[in-house]
Amino acid sequence: MKKIQIAFILITIIILLPYFNLKAEQKVQSPDSTVEFTGKNATKAILYSAFIPGGGQFYNEKYIKAGATFSLELAFLGSGIYYQIKRENAWDDYIESGNQQDYDTYNDYHIKSQSMYWWFFAVKFVSVVDAYVDAKLFNYDKKKRQLELELEANSISLNFRF
Repeated sequence: MKKIQIAFILITIIILLPYFNLKAEQKVQSPDSTVEFTGKNATKAILYSAFIPGGGQFYNEKYIKAGATFSLELAFLGSGIYYQIKRENAWDDYIESGNQQDYDTYNDYHIKSQSMYWWFFAVKFVSVVDAYVDAKLFNYDKKKRQLELELEANSISLNFRF
């Protein structure tokens, strides 16, 4: 089972890698056009997020997201391992006794462990996508100041700065 999981992760990374910008840094002009600021590398964010729980969010300076992602990934992975150990013990009990109740216990732990692993991979996938989006939108607040929509009592105005 672990070989399948590792193969799935590697294949996903290999398939998605060509779609990401491989530049070391992204230079973007600031709204005042006198100072350049550096964006975040989306590929680094994806790789950090894929291999380190919360790593991509930490790289993107989203520390609360990093802590939440780290906690969720470890909780689901730890629960999956816990239920897998319980499942193996239940299987040993079933082999010794041949009792249907021991088999039902084994089956319950099997379902729980698989469920925890699926949740882990769901959180991992969302974490990788979130890291990619955050890297692409890094310093977005500075960029969006170029275009402002203002709503007032009787008017709407759209301001665009070059």
